[in-house]
Amino acid sequence: MTRPEGTMHKARRVASRLLDGLTRLPLLHTPWSGEAERLRQPVHAATFVVLDLEMTGLVPRRDAIIAVAGVTMRGERILAGRCFEAKMRPHLPPEEDAIAVHGLLPDETATHDDPAESLAAFRTFCGDSVPAGWHVGLDAAFLDAAAQRHGVRPWPRRTLDVRGLHLALRHRLPARAAALATKDADLYAVARVFDIDVADAHDATGDAWL
Repeated sequence: MTRPEGTMHKARRVASRLLDGLTRLPLLHTPWSGEAERLRQPVHAATFVVLDLEMTGLVPRRDAIIAVAGVTMRGERILAGRCFEAKMRPHLPPEEDAIAVHGLLPDETATHDDPAESLAAFRTFCGDSVPAGWHVGLDAAFLDAAAQRHGVRPWPRRTLDVRGLHLALRHRLPARAAALATKDADLYAVARVFDIDVADAHDATGDAWL
């Protein structure tokens, strides 16, 4: 899935502003089991995989991932040719509340790909890149639980929470972003502040591109 060039240019400008501010802050870390934490590197030289998941529910040890997507960035540059998406067959059907969000029905998810194979492919795609995302701690917990369930190599320990980055640096951003109330600052509201089109909401690939 590709995004319109205009949207990509807007996203690059937003990423550049945020990463300029991030050079003044430490990288945010999440307790994520796996390989030893590597030495820090300059943010503009770091490689990120901006990821998003859709799940059957909100409890990592019980629920399952049903869709995963990732978009690679190097510093503030989006590497449009380095993307990943997969739909995974869950070990239990999605809850009604989850279906209301992502629209993936049990009959549909039952035909998705083998979760162990899809998860292993995504782990290879991510490599040593820093996982990043909106509320990335929840995604991290689900990926960690799924890695243990399916015998996949754990992800890197360090992560970047884009929501936390936005809240920490919004005083450096345009007035509309700074004025957005914390309770209203979800992924889609922040994207609209920067005139980024919101399409495919609550779709793993669409949200990863945002």
